[in-house]
Amino acid sequence: MNGGSPNLEAGRTPPAGGAAALTPTTVATELQRQLPDAARAVFEATAADPFVGVAVLSDTGRIEYMNDQCARLFVGTDARAADLVGRTLAQCFPSECALESEEAMHRVRNSHRAVSRRKLWLGSQLFINYSYLTELPGAPGRGAFLMMVHHVGGDARSVPHGPEVDRLESGVVRLGRLDCLTAQELRVMALIGAGLSVRETAKAMHRAEKTVESHCVSIHRKLKINDRVEMATLAHQAGLTLADADRRRV
Repeated sequence: MNGGSPNLEAGRTPPAGGAAALTPTTVATELQRQLPDAARAVFEATAADPFVGVAVLSDTGRIEYMNDQCARLFVGTDARAADLVGRTLAQCFPSECALESEEAMHRVRNSHRAVSRRKLWLGSQLFINYSYLTELPGAPGRGAFLMMVHHVGGDARSVPHGPEVDRLESGVVRLGRLDCLTAQELRVMALIGAGLSVRETAKAMHRAEKTVESHCVSIHRKLKINDRVEMATLAHQAGLTLADADRRRV
């Protein structure tokens, strides 16, 4: 990702039609101009942070601005923001994900509260935070939303959120490397990752210890790992939970 100001991010001009077309540079520049000095400094630093995904979405779900880290978190390590800017969420992601984002933006606009949605995506636990910008920079009368994405491992309950943030769970997952596992294997991995022993995992799942051990062997083989320590590490990095095993895979 390019360093410095977010308006250095490459992007292409959105297709013509409807409201005036905006380039990512226009959006970033106008956003910086309208923000107070302190807020502008925070935006610039955040958009340049290689560990934080940042995007500006129109109220119609079009991606008006995005940094490369945001593209990588959602699409993969080789993704570029330039390939997504100007397109709608529905054009870039599964319909369930686009609908969840639209629902979150609708909720933010109506409640005037930020929303944070947890999602297991590409094998990583993401927290996708939405807040309302009131008006899309450079396009009066068009609402816009700031979306910030963080990759956080471990127990989601330990992630701090302010009192003015509504916490939601995604109903879908994209498991990445873990997609080769069955739902039962994911449950075993989640419990092992939470620090349970084989015996404790068997008790929690109402299964025999030999059954759990068999699942562990299968997980090791499929993921090409050597022991339960590696399994627990992967589960922790993904923030894997029992509920994730039952979510719809997309």
